[in-house]
Amino acid sequence: MFNRKFIKKRLLISVFAFSFIVSVAFLASCNTKELPAVANVLNAERVKIILNSDWKFYKGDMTGAEATGYNDAKWTKVNLPHVFDIPYYSLKKGTFWYVGYGWYRRHINVRAEWKDSKKIFLEFEAAFQVAEVYVNGILMGVHKGGFTGFYFDITNAVSEGDNVIAVRVNNKWDPQIAPRGADWLFLGGIHRDVYLVITNPLHVTWYGTFVTTPQVSASQATVKVKTEIKNENAKPVNCTVKTTIIDATNTIVTSMVSTQSIMAGTIYEFDQTSEPIANPHLWSPEMPYMYKVLTTASDGHGVVDNYESPLGIRSIEWTADQGFFLNGKHVLINGVNAHDDRAGWGIAQTNAGFRRDVKLMKEAGFNLIRECHNPHDVSWNDATDQLGILAWAENSFWGVGGFNTSEDGGWRQSSYPTKTQDEQPFEENLKQQLTEFIRERRNHPSIIIWSMGNETFDVPDGTPMTKCKAFYKVLVALVHSLDPSRESAVGGAQRSGFDQLAPIIGYNGDGATISTYQNPGKPSLITEYYDHNGVAKYPWRAGQVRWVGYGYGSFLSDYGGLGGVVDYYRIPGPEWYQYRMENLGTPYKLPVAGIAAKIILTADTLIIGNDGMDDCELSAQIADANGTPIDNNPTITLTVTSGVGYFPTGSSMSFNNATSPDTRCIRYGMARMTMRSYSPGVITVTASSPGLQSASVIITCVDKNKLTP
Repeated sequence: MFNRKFIKKRLLISVFAFSFIVSVAFLASCNTKELPAVANVLNAERVKIILNSDWKFYKGDMTGAEATGYNDAKWTKVNLPHVFDIPYYSLKKGTFWYVGYGWYRRHINVRAEWKDSKKIFLEFEAAFQVAEVYVNGILMGVHKGGFTGFYFDITNAVSEGDNVIAVRVNNKWDPQIAPRGADWLFLGGIHRDVYLVITNPLHVTWYGTFVTTPQVSASQATVKVKTEIKNENAKPVNCTVKTTIIDATNTIVTSMVSTQSIMAGTIYEFDQTSEPIANPHLWSPEMPYMYKVLTTASDGHGVVDNYESPLGIRSIEWTADQGFFLNGKHVLINGVNAHDDRAGWGIAQTNAGFRRDVKLMKEAGFNLIRECHNPHDVSWNDATDQLGILAWAENSFWGVGGFNTSEDGGWRQSSYPTKTQDEQPFEENLKQQLTEFIRERRNHPSIIIWSMGNETFDVPDGTPMTKCKAFYKVLVALVHSLDPSRESAVGGAQRSGFDQLAPIIGYNGDGATISTYQNPGKPSLITEYYDHNGVAKYPWRAGQVRWVGYGYGSFLSDYGGLGGVVDYYRIPGPEWYQYRMENLGTPYKLPVAGIAAKIILTADTLIIGNDGMDDCELSAQIADANGTPIDNNPTITLTVTSGVGYFPTGSSMSFNNATSPDTRCIRYGMARMTMRSYSPGVITVTASSPGLQSASVIITCVDKNKLTP
């Protein structure tokens, strides 16, 4: 056993170089030029390259656009994350979005040494909702489902030098794809990050580690790591897997070593359990201590792959009579619901944006976020891990009350198919999405439950209802097989006996007060309440989750966008300050009307990267002559006056004080929006308003290609 108390040994420089390379995710060039000559890239066992910049986009369908020689000169230049409808602001009932096809094209350069001896993959974090992926005109595969990741092996399709990726995406409603119905917006596009990944033929599979903590106490803990290794060599290989656990100071805590001969073309799962770790740092919202698990695979001649996984040491327990326990201590859940779209950008947010969203709720004193009602970006759970907030993770299985029984398109549909021919394809698709959902996120300690859906009781009585409820038995068993360390749940289970279908129950709205659902004899909580004062607290109830944390786009009502504790632009409303005072004791004073004299312009960061994972949040506050914030709402315009940066509308964006839910609004004397850049350099942004003193801020965009270990 290696214990941090006695051994303060640092990891080898090469391992840290690898870890740095993965975290930085170097950019690929968009033309036939070589990738930047970055130290250690070619010698690294695994290379992960972000492909967010320099895409061409066509809104519509186009015959032959997958071909290498297709002329896309007239297409629009875009960067990822991206959706068909940028800018998107509508929160108005009945307002829809573009539904149809969109094409994306990008060039990549493949090095000779990659083609000769490596495996080459394209990884997508998500695309809504059907993505057909081509490389050099060859169809690599089709993925159905808009909120989970997927990958394709493109090794045999690429050649040395210039290659063309083409992606045909559609967001058309499909009765055989989940979700079938929803109170939200479904903007098509590649709305999360895309990577080129180069590995050795002997490598860790896609999200191929599974890290659990089977025994946890304040005095000691054990860590169990299952690692899938795939051998894509032409012959068997003796593979040695070394799993090293390091703490937050990058000091080795313990390590495990196993060797196994793996037949050609097969996957072997290594199963390793650590010696007891003495006096572990336990993960909790109060102390979100994170370890790392570093996996090193060797083939007898040297290291062939390195892979990093998050680790938080903690235990969870749900009880029917006393609620929820974390690390053996009772925790009353006090949470908010969160969709992950935002004014202007829709669902095409950055990783930096996800972290800001989580931070806002942490700062208001909430201890849980319910990720409604679809898998959020994996970086969202990086943020919940690191900032210390529990996560109710939820899959894309839901429906809409008052659904359209004709099934003629749109998302105003029941949760489960009403036509026999759609049942099996729908179930297979939902199981696929559930599997991807859990596999991507299973190593995140902040996640305490796998919710299989929300308000799925919105389905016709009779055969559809019977089959929908029977299908839950399949889903519960699937969750248990994918992750025995967590329970499964049904969110919004307050109708038709749906609260009997999973081990954990979430009640929405009136489910908090209906007598049938009081003290139900199973672990339960209120997954949606609407009044600021909350609902009655009982010893058997695990807690409650406010609907809704952030304003969001909805085609069913104006309520969604205007109903958040934080609005659609991420400006905290009075309730956010009230919750913060109640939860943390922080006093507050809201701005009042005054005589406007100037604008105070601030940015949450002055340095951003050029990889599409970063942005900065700009806040323009109206103030009086003394610089005191006031609640006056004149028109404000944000303008990039030098450098290359852009808002959803381009280099300039205006806000006004109109109250319409689909207007670019200034509220509480503030206009707020994020700015991105994919061009390294210095950017000046100026905020102006007629008759007021303007203000500027300088942002530096860093070229992540040139960062070295």
